[in-house]
Amino acid sequence: MSGDPALILDVLRAAIRRREVLQTFDVAQLDLRGANLEGLRVIGLSGRGARLDRAQLADARLFEADLREASLVDADLSGVNLGSATLNDAILTGAILTGALFTGASCQRAAAAGIDLQDADLSGSIFNGSRMDGAVLANAIAPDATFATCSLVGADLRGADLRGADLREADLRDADLRGADLRGADLTGAIVTEAQFADAQLDGATLKPH
Repeated sequence: MSGDPALILDVLRAAIRRREVLQTFDVAQLDLRGANLEGLRVIGLSGRGARLDRAQLADARLFEADLREASLVDADLSGVNLGSATLNDAILTGAILTGALFTGASCQRAAAAGIDLQDADLSGSIFNGSRMDGAVLANAIAPDATFATCSLVGADLRGADLRGADLREADLRDADLRGADLRGADLTGAIVTEAQFADAQLDGATLKPH
């Protein structure tokens, strides 16, 4: 397949119209900024370093996608299935992933300030070292998720399910955790200055803040 972005887009849009599920399709390093790929279905998408800023990917099925180092600034990924995907070192600033399925995904060292993960399923996902200041994770489902050394300054985590989550050395300054379920979570070394914990469930949590 040629690396011509216009040709690639034609193939992807044809697959969307046919509701076809593609296998291991390669868009690595391509510039697809602003592309409308809503409803795309690819198992094992190869998209390392792809530029997908402002792309429309709502309700896409991208199970096991490789989006390492990809740029998804302000992209619409609402309702997307990124189960078991890899987004390490990706840029997700302002991306919308409301209601997304992110189970078992790896999103380490990502630049994700202002990312919207409200109502998303993040069960078992890994965000170690990611910068998620101002992120919205209200009512997110994130049992056993890992946010170690993650920056979550001013993040909205109201009502989030964080049972058994790893928040060691996370920066939670000014974060809103009201009503969050933190039972069994590990907050060893976390910075919690001015964080709000009203009505949060903390039974069995390890609380040894910085």
